[in-house]
Amino acid sequence: MLYKNVLASFITLVWVGVLSGCAELNKDSETAPDGSLPVIQLQAPTDNSIFTSGNTISIKSTISDKDRIKEMEVQVVKVIQGSTSEAIWGYKKFPTTNPVIVDTSMNTTGLTSGHYMVRFNLVDTRTNAQVKEVHFLIR
Repeated sequence: MLYKNVLASFITLVWVGVLSGCAELNKDSETAPDGSLPVIQLQAPTDNSIFTSGNTISIKSTISDKDRIKEMEVQVVKVIQGSTSEAIWGYKKFPTTNPVIVDTSMNTTGLTSGHYMVRFNLVDTRTNAQVKEVHFLIR
């Protein structure tokens, strides 16, 4: 009888361990990349737009994901001889809605003539990352 109780306890412990392991595997799979990238529908600015210094640039987009956007960074960066410099304007958010609506603007007063871009950096809750860049000129 004692042998049966010890065996039953052992089997119970093994099942608890197995089920706990399954819960951990499921937890990891909830945050593992799934290949589904965030989708960025950009309304403004359009690629290769031309602005005059002192104008306001509208930045509008709808961003969605089948899971949810965990982190979003929007930057305006100056492009010098094909490479980018540090962001001259931007912000980072941790959205709680899906889709995410971006509707903001940036004044170009003080920007020198040249090539710039708006860059969207996105990461969803499953760590899928997406980058979208739209280029524009200041004259």
